[in-house]
Amino acid sequence: MPDLFASLPAAWRRGLMGLSSGVSILILMIFSTLGAPLTTPAAPLGMISFQLARTPQQIQALLASWDSTTRQVAAFCLGLDYLFMPAYALAISLAARWVSAAMRQNLRSRGWPLAAAGVPIAWGVWLGALLDAIENASQAAMLFGNLNPALPGFTWIVAVIKYGLVFLGLAYVFYGLAARLVTRSAGQPA
Repeated sequence: MPDLFASLPAAWRRGLMGLSSGVSILILMIFSTLGAPLTTPAAPLGMISFQLARTPQQIQALLASWDSTTRQVAAFCLGLDYLFMPAYALAISLAARWVSAAMRQNLRSRGWPLAAAGVPIAWGVWLGALLDAIENASQAAMLFGNLNPALPGFTWIVAVIKYGLVFLGLAYVFYGLAARLVTRSAGQPA
């Protein structure tokens, strides 16, 4: 499996990782602020409740709990998510590549597993972002009145797979950071 970023100079990779991480954090802050009215008894997790509603009845109850202004906020959040997708995918995949390279260089000889997993995990995060786009299209259809009974279940499946891939990427990055800290605290070069 080819490394997505092998041809980029290291300085560019660091810069892109910093920029995409900053954009991702900024968008998360916007989601947190704007998404507050989306939290209702029928949608206790706001947009996440919308993503994970599995039945037409859950979707109908959730949409009924949102007035027209709140639905406009939901639509805006769905649109903004299309900017968030490449930002988080770039940030996590570059971080996974960095962790993988650091492990291969410094940790493999000390028995750390998963050193070579960064490249497939980086690809998986991009697949997660693609699934996020499909999920959003399905959510938009439901938000604007398409209550096809298959859409909630389809959206739920896509969302669960997306979350799994993205969380796997984040877990790998945090695993790599923890491995670096352990080797540094043990006095080994990191």
